[in-house]
Amino acid sequence: MLPAVPRRLPQLLLSLALLAGASGGCGPSDEELMAYGPNLVWQACDMGMVLDEDGECQGVAELYEWEEAIDACLMLSAEDPGNFRLPTEIELRGELLRHPELTPARRWIDTWDLDAEEPGPEVLDPAGFKRRQKPESKRRVRCVHDGPR
Repeated sequence: MLPAVPRRLPQLLLSLALLAGASGGCGPSDEELMAYGPNLVWQACDMGMVLDEDGECQGVAELYEWEEAIDACLMLSAEDPGNFRLPTEIELRGELLRHPELTPARRWIDTWDLDAEEPGPEVLDPAGFKRRQKPESKRRVRCVHDGPR
């Protein structure tokens, strides 16, 4: 199920501008990424982990195939309404810059690499690069929603 276009249009336009290098460089700067999405509400920990009293994520992260990851985010919306979804590349890159303490891992994002010889969904690796994966690959998930309106 795709989100309504008008609701995400400003976010998509900003993402495209940042990816196209509207800042004058070859892509968004770290400062632009960190400032992006101030109203986003992130899942406190990767799926399967819990936030302890000290604000630290504990436990073992669960790994999901791409379609399972989408469904897991939708299930969060049922428990805590807010239209949780997989993050865009720009959103997750900004979150990783804001929180360097996050465990380095490949996490699913909401895009597919359609230009590859074998098209498939993408992850963001710990260095902030997109990588195409087989849909049945198991990766970490951290869901996001657009926050209060």
